[in-house]
Amino acid sequence: MQDHAWGHVRVWRRSESLRKQPSTQTSSQRPSQGSIWMVTLAFGNFPSFKSTFGYSQGTVAAGFGTIGGAIVALIFLFKWKTEFCARVIRAILKPFSERISEKVISVFRSLVAGLTQTTAPRDIAWIVFLSLMMWVISAFTVYINIVAFDKFLTADETIILMMGIIIAVAIPAAPGYVGTYHWLAKTVLIGYVHIPESTAVLMAVVIHASNYIPQTVIGLTRFAYEGIKLEELKGLQKK
Repeated sequence: MQDHAWGHVRVWRRSESLRKQPSTQTSSQRPSQGSIWMVTLAFGNFPSFKSTFGYSQGTVAAGFGTIGGAIVALIFLFKWKTEFCARVIRAILKPFSERISEKVISVFRSLVAGLTQTTAPRDIAWIVFLSLMMWVISAFTVYINIVAFDKFLTADETIILMMGIIIAVAIPAAPGYVGTYHWLAKTVLIGYVHIPESTAVLMAVVIHASNYIPQTVIGLTRFAYEGIKLEELKGLQKK
């Protein structure tokens, strides 16, 4: 019983330690990845883009740039006018109970804290660098998986396929991005790379597995290194 309780304490301390560490992933890194994507789309050379998707590169880049700019503007508004935004949310939720209003505002404050974890130039530069490295490594992984099928992609085909995969992991999906990942990868492979559907489906599954399985193994290995058991995490989740 004491060992079980100590396991919960150890996991809690570890989670608190990780929570307090500055994060360079998710909320900070995804916007930088999106920016790199839009710049690549705006200035890259993708000959078959318009014929495949029906829109020019510039039009798509401008559309996503507008959406991205609006999101960044909202982030700045939330950051520097947090209390004002909280009052607006409270006024909108006035017809509802105070408990619901306070819960929504609490979530809003957590969101603002997560979106603005760092403003230091050195941290931002490090985030951009990591994003670029993630692109390079991910693109190389995709490329060698396609080569395994005796198919060689051009640079623009690899980048467009990567963009489709990034959209797949950004939108709401099942655990592990099952379904959305395969559908978007397959769609790009068929429409842009002109690969037969049966082969494209198999390629999408292999590309996903080659990314997902190593990450899962590394995560479980890290848990073992830290002395954290999955049963302990499940116990904390129930509480």
